[in-house]
Amino acid sequence: QSDQSIEAFSAFEYVGTQTITPPTDFKPLQETVRRHLSNSTVRSSRTSDVVFTALKLLNEKFSGDINKAIPKTLFDAYFKCSVHCLSCSSQCVYSMNHLRDGVSHSAHSKCKFQHQFNNQIYICRVCHNDRGEINTVIPKTTASDESSLLGIAKYAWSGYILECKVCGVIYRS
Repeated sequence: QSDQSIEAFSAFEYVGTQTITPPTDFKPLQETVRRHLSNSTVRSSRTSDVVFTALKLLNEKFSGDINKAIPKTLFDAYFKCSVHCLSCSSQCVYSMNHLRDGVSHSAHSKCKFQHQFNNQIYICRVCHNDRGEINTVIPKTTASDESSLLGIAKYAWSGYILECKVCGVIYRS
C-alpha cells in the first residue's frame, strides 16, 4: 500500500480489464472516461485529447515497476475557475465553484474601464494616497448617518453622494 495522499483528487477510480479471449472489451473504460469528461463539479471539463495524453503517460509510468516517488501531475488549469473578464481578459484566480461559497470572481491585475461594460469603480482618494488602502465607494442617495427622509431631501437638492467607510461622505453632486 502506498503512503501517498490522494486528498487532492475529486475522484479516484480504478477500471481494470482482463482479456481471457480476444478482443479486449474497453467499454467499461470508455464509459468511465466519458463520465469523468462531463463532470465539472470540481474543475473545468477536459477535452478527450488531454485525457488521452494523461492516460498514455499513466500507462507508460505504471507499465513496469512502480517507483515510490510520484511527481506532481496536477495542473492548476484543471481546478481553476475558467471565467475570464470580458474587459481585460484576466482569468479568475479562485478555484472551481467558488460562487457556491459566496466568493465573487477576482483577478490579480487591474481591470481596464470600458463603457460598454459599465465597470467603473470609485475609490477614496484620501485613503489611497494617505494610507495606501483601496476603499471602494458606491454612488448612493443617502449617507449612512442620515435618516431616509432627510437623505432623500438632500438628494433632491444636491444629487447623489459618494461615501467612504473610513472618511465618511467624500462627494456630494
